[in-house]
Amino acid sequence: MHLFLVRHAQSCQNADLKGDWHPDDAPLTEEGLRQAERLALRADLQRVDTIYASTLLRAAQTAFPLAKRLGRSITLLDDAIERDTAIFGTDREAMLSRIPCAVYREWTPRTVCAEETPAMLRERAVRLMDYITENAGPEENVLLVTHCAFFGYPLRYLLRLPEDEPFAWKVDNCSVTHIELRAGEIPLLHCANDRGHLFCR
Repeated sequence: MHLFLVRHAQSCQNADLKGDWHPDDAPLTEEGLRQAERLALRADLQRVDTIYASTLLRAAQTAFPLAKRLGRSITLLDDAIERDTAIFGTDREAMLSRIPCAVYREWTPRTVCAEETPAMLRERAVRLMDYITENAGPEENVLLVTHCAFFGYPLRYLLRLPEDEPFAWKVDNCSVTHIELRAGEIPLLHCANDRGHLFCR
């Protein structure tokens, strides 16, 4: 299985722009929308079979151009939400009006604890990645759009890094980290924090 982990494109929260949204569910900026369009043109994503995103709007917006291009739905997973995000996110009707190909695994996104401990984050990452890998075939190409502060936890689990070792993983907006999971073998990291698609003309 090939997993493409993507941090969402630039959001109004990243750009420190004000608006009438909850700060934790800020939409993409105009630049973020352009980044998402460029992500959709990336060559190694043209064979993606399954697309997941967190239940926050900026993640779904990032996945949307690729989903439209490939004719895929976007399954929204609440376990992929940002760290320490104690909100419900965009409500279902508003989400579907903006992202019509979105599919909720549950009817409503659940609220994540506002003060998640490292142990809670690890548990959420394990649950998320186990769900994704259990529902993917060995040759499947899967894309997951998630968030910066949470990003390192599923990555650490997939790469089998010790839980008690200090670990930080900083990723840029709309970057791609590609991991190949191989049965009975160690995972293969193809690229990390790759933003080359954002500079293609």
